[in-house]
Amino acid sequence: MVATYPGTVSPLRGLDPFGEAERDVWQGRESERDDVAKLVTADGFRAGLLFGEPGVGKTSLVRAGLIPYLRDHGIVALACEDLTQPAQSFAHGLSAFGIQPTTNELPIPFATRAVANAVAGQQFVFVVDDIDLLCADERATIELSDLFSRVVSRSGGRARFLFVCASERLHTLGALERRTGSLFPPSTRYELLRLPVAAASKIFDRILSFSGVAADPALADAVVQGISHGQPVLAADLQLAGMAMRDLKISNAAALTKLGGPGELEEAWLHEACKATGNERSAMRLVAELAASGAQPADAMIRRINLDPQYAYHAFGVLEQRGVIIRGDASGTTWTLRHEVLTNRVRELTVTTRAAARRAFDLLGSKAGKHERLSINELRALRHEGIAPVTPDELAVVQRSKRFYLAIAGAIAAVPLVILIIIWISLSGRVYFDLTQRAGGEHVVVRGGRAGLSSFFWLPGGFGDEVADTGLTKAMVAPEMWKKIDGHDLGSGDDDWHTLM
Repeated sequence: MVATYPGTVSPLRGLDPFGEAERDVWQGRESERDDVAKLVTADGFRAGLLFGEPGVGKTSLVRAGLIPYLRDHGIVALACEDLTQPAQSFAHGLSAFGIQPTTNELPIPFATRAVANAVAGQQFVFVVDDIDLLCADERATIELSDLFSRVVSRSGGRARFLFVCASERLHTLGALERRTGSLFPPSTRYELLRLPVAAASKIFDRILSFSGVAADPALADAVVQGISHGQPVLAADLQLAGMAMRDLKISNAAALTKLGGPGELEEAWLHEACKATGNERSAMRLVAELAASGAQPADAMIRRINLDPQYAYHAFGVLEQRGVIIRGDASGTTWTLRHEVLTNRVRELTVTTRAAARRAFDLLGSKAGKHERLSINELRALRHEGIAPVTPDELAVVQRSKRFYLAIAGAIAAVPLVILIIIWISLSGRVYFDLTQRAGGEHVVVRGGRAGLSSFFWLPGGFGDEVADTGLTKAMVAPEMWKKIDGHDLGSGDDDWHTLM
């Protein structure tokens, strides 16, 4: 029997991080949470760095683990919710704790005053996740460095900052440190590592059972062993495997084996999500483009890869629902992959699709440039790959090709009709002699049409119907004529048949 979590949230979060609302189902990183909490509350701490590879669980650790834990211990812990306006974001956070700004007080002076005037012993922890993204914006970097310098210098040790960054982008923090001085000595850095296999198996079993997917520790362990190859596991990989098992309805070892094993889960999940859009290959091209170019405007991407706009926007919605992509803004003007951990994996899984689409695209461009027609197989290839003509030349070559083959198809379709008309004309105005049983023996009768075309007597005109009974019997007809009549070899026009009697 599958257990489900009694609360309103699920530990199967997909590629979205756990937040404070999911703190009860976030688990497995409690020791790391305690280590970071000890780090940021230590005497003399002013700024620290939490780092790790993408998908290891940094944001979930901070949002669902550290911040609620600090608040439970009386610390004012705030997360920067808007990286473009860090000072305003923290000012809103302070207001939520009941500390209000004075009239026309700007965010940085307000935050400085709020911390400086706090009661003795009160601690404030300001958390900036994705600091590498903030550092790409010079204005936001200046604002954050000003906030940090003023708040820390006037807080009397009450204010601490924790920055969170992906390992491969640590170099971007130089933009901030050039304004604040060195912030992260080794003693204030904490690297979040992958999950050990044993711990990952326990976490994954909880994810599956409390999400209603499966309640089988052995199955959970088999999946983790299969995706880990004996090495520590990314938290994101557990979520991807969980989503795949849910969407593919894999709840036992037999179903997992039929799929091909744990190593096939991620690829099968992506293909299933793309298939749900109604055109798997076109959806694969769409996610491949996002993997290649990152967040980008939807309209520009649709034109660049020659997708039908109506289909593309439908696909965006389906892939968003399936947890593959996410909006870059509320209106869906821009889109990106749900998590950067998907980028390289999608590139690998869509190599064949992208190559086939590129061939079809190049073919269309070549034909348009030479003003040639596409063959039927080439038109089918464009349709199969979901390539939609965009430029006037491309539209012209596709329409020209379609008109040509429609004309041929029309001509071919017209041939049977012409034949039927010819047959009808040949049946019209003709009769043939036949024998039919009457009282006293067989009589010679006259029927409409031609006996040799009896297969077409279904045509309108009464063909095959009896026109007249001559009254002639065998005794009254010459033997050679009787033989012709019996063999349906005697016929004439419908106005002169009587001359043959």
